[in-house]
Amino acid sequence: VIAHRSLSRQNFSLLQARTFPVYFLLCTGISSILLALWASANIEAFKHDDDSFNLKSIFNFSSQVIVQSWVLLLILANSFINWIYIGPTTNRLSMQRQRQERAEAKPYYDPGVSEAMKKLNREFGTWHGISSLVNLIGILATIYHGLWFNTLGLRQPLTPAEIF
Repeated sequence: VIAHRSLSRQNFSLLQARTFPVYFLLCTGISSILLALWASANIEAFKHDDDSFNLKSIFNFSSQVIVQSWVLLLILANSFINWIYIGPTTNRLSMQRQRQERAEAKPYYDPGVSEAMKKLNREFGTWHGISSLVNLIGILATIYHGLWFNTLGLRQPLTPAEIF
């Protein structure tokens, strides 16, 4: 909020273009480590009685260990896709829009912008919305996992009846 209010739109865009890749890289790395630690700490939930891997166990949604594994995987997937694809696409469109503003000598929101600028505005708006939605889902999943872990994660595994 401070940067948005303090910097010009172009400088704010440049700041975001430089910081968000690092943010999503860190989120991807940390969520990868968290998922690996979670899975290794709860390895028994993924095994048959003979200690072999049970592929069907990953779809046993009556197990909170499995549910939380999927939540952590969702967090990882969201940060990874934002880091690798959505973020760069949004940044590319933002930079193209700024170049178009300079070429037309008009801001993107001017009513008399060209069709090319209108197309860039639509594309940027779409990708910015997708990025925001994916980020929101990741944040909500993180909050869900944190609240679950805080209230239930330190006790013995619960049965479905105890959860609902």
